[in-house]
Amino acid sequence: MKDTDKTREQLIAELMELRQRIAELEALHTEFKRTEGALQAEKNKLQSLIDALEDGLTIQDKDYNIIFQNGVVRNFFGDHLGEKCYRVYEGKEKPCDGCPVEKAFGDGKSHSAERRVVLPSGEVTFWENVANPIRDVKGRIVSCLELTRNITERKRAEETLLESREKLRKMFDSVSEGISVVNLNGVITETNQRTVEMHGFGSKDELLGRSALELVAPRDRERIKASMQQALKKGTVRGVEYTMLKTDGTEFPAELSTSVLKDASGTWVGHITIAGDITERKRAEEKLRKLHELEREERIKLEREKEERLQFINVLAHELKTPLVLVQSFSDKSMVPKCYNTSSVLVKSLPPSSLWLVLDCAPVLGLRV
Repeated sequence: MKDTDKTREQLIAELMELRQRIAELEALHTEFKRTEGALQAEKNKLQSLIDALEDGLTIQDKDYNIIFQNGVVRNFFGDHLGEKCYRVYEGKEKPCDGCPVEKAFGDGKSHSAERRVVLPSGEVTFWENVANPIRDVKGRIVSCLELTRNITERKRAEETLLESREKLRKMFDSVSEGISVVNLNGVITETNQRTVEMHGFGSKDELLGRSALELVAPRDRERIKASMQQALKKGTVRGVEYTMLKTDGTEFPAELSTSVLKDASGTWVGHITIAGDITERKRAEEKLRKLHELEREERIKLEREKEERLQFINVLAHELKTPLVLVQSFSDKSMVPKCYNTSSVLVKSLPPSSLWLVLDCAPVLGLRV
């Protein structure tokens, strides 16, 4: 129907309908503008978050073309939008083995991997990559977001730690004393080769998980328990002797030093015990003790003999007083019979049993025999 054929009422109705439609469109436009503004604000917020990330962030399409890189990735690798990720990051011509993006495209799940990457500068770096699939409104996977973290320093620290642990392990196994780590329940959790040999076990595995008290002679177990408690209070107990056991029940003396073991938070988790077999030392000490005893007895014997001689000399001097005067009175040797000299007269005047003593005592008495 032409507008000229419409009645006034019809025209007014259509006009009112048109005005209502315009009002709806204006409302929609206003809502669109508001939504657009909100979306832009969210986009700006997301961009700020991305820019604030210390980790790298990239997005690859299903053909592995890079369609987004944040500043961190650009700083390390340069701007490579539109290029293949495997060619840019690892210099390959096909997706990398174990690629988390490829796995995410395959099963729609999140995947992670550690990668060794050589930077354009030639520096060798290590990265931890986490890939998550991106879906469209219909739920179809259209691209993949990959978060990358530079873990080079961590890997170097881990390598240094491994090297330090290996050095410590070599030292641990090469020392001449037995070293054991025991938890608060008294169970051996770590030990060295010397401990294995000292107690006669075949391997460390035979010792791990055992109670440390099994290595101590029954008569010393209460004493060593008390020592462990003392170590927990003081922090360390050094140089205490105990009787230890071998696997065949043989006993041997050992000197133990114990220190408290704490975790990173400072909580007690057990103790470390260093044990030295002092069998040879004990034997040497016993030998030395016997030598000292022998020396003491010999010294007493010599002192006794000396005392006896002195006493006998005094007695002899008294008994020989008259004969000595007689002999000394012969100032003229011509008066002494030719078959005797001074000494022979003296000898003739003594009993035979005293001859040896005369020989010993002559110098003391001023005689010439």
